[in-house]
Amino acid sequence: MYKTAYGVFNGNSWEDFCQQCFKKKYEGDGYQEMPATFKGDLGIEGYTRHGVLFQCYCPDMEYDPAKLYEAQRDKVTKDLGKILLNDKELKSYLGDQKICKWIFVTPEYTNKELVRHCREKAQEYRELKNPIFADNFDVLVHDIEFFQLKYQLC
Repeated sequence: MYKTAYGVFNGNSWEDFCQQCFKKKYEGDGYQEMPATFKGDLGIEGYTRHGVLFQCYCPDMEYDPAKLYEAQRDKVTKDLGKILLNDKELKSYLGDQKICKWIFVTPEYTNKELVRHCREKAQEYRELKNPIFADNFDVLVHDIEFFQLKYQLC
């Protein structure tokens, strides 16, 4: 379990919370959930019709900042790799929409190096010239604060 100022989460409860927030916050952008119960979720929790993909991650426990960074960094690297492995199938869902952003959503991050890692990964994936990615493809990290609206979650 991972404690935040807004509650205690595990992987499942974090994803449930994020899905509620995505559906509310990105409804106008055509948010679409990707359920994992049948044949997996292709490495994403969902996407918008504007080419923004989301991946959630909640640590199993509270780690020291160095260990948390390593776990988050490794998850970003692993899950971005799933985009390449599943690019043809993802394209069947995205249609002509290219992936503009891939957002890693985690309760918190405590090491700024995660931001650098995301930036480096974005550059690496742009350089692949894979047609599923937009020329300005970006990788961002968002924490629980991105879902706070006027002191209410979601």
